Amino acid sequence: MVLKYFIFFLLIVFLSILAIINDDIDFRKFDFKYTAYATMTFQNVKSIHITKEGINREIEASSIVRYDDVDYIKDVKVKIKKGNSIEKLEALEAINYKKKNKTRENGRIEKEIFFKGDVIYTKDDNFTLKSNNLIYDLENRIISSTTDFILTQNDTKIVGSSFSYNLNSKESFAEDINVTLYLKDKK
Repeated sequence: MVLKYFIFFLLIVFLSILAIINDDIDFRKFDFKYTAYATMTFQNVKSIHITKEGINREIEASSIVRYDDVDYIKDVKVKIKKGNSIEKLEALEAINYKKKNKTRENGRIEKEIFFKGDVIYTKDDNFTLKSNNLIYDLENRIISSTTDFILTQNDTKIVGSSFSYNLNSKESFAEDINVTLYLKDKK
């Protein structure tokens, strides 16, 4: 047993001397950000949030990996019930940067989740939004993206390069859009 520790000690000394002699090794170039260990890992997740009014949120994911400052969620499906309204959001990946979220003057953190890859947001009023990336501001209930999107509602189709939509006020802002409207004749 003592021999194993002695060999290990000699190996460490040898590598240290080699690092000092060899100028090509610069330990400052290593990116240790990705060597952090996950604090929690979950597979095939289904989470249901129940209040006295009943089920108001369901989340499914193939995996969730939690680190100290970020959560990575794969194959995410979210269903939110608010009153009589139902919202659904699907994406290949969701990222929650806990420490990068903005802090307001009152000390509260603005909660934003970033969705990536084949994002589809739907509401029960025939509202469907498709984009490759989407940011969901949970506190202000605003969804936005700086990537191309397709928005359809009933017979209206809007294609553009970026958007922002307030889920509470139903106000939207979009850039570089093409709109297709189908008007019905009133007889």
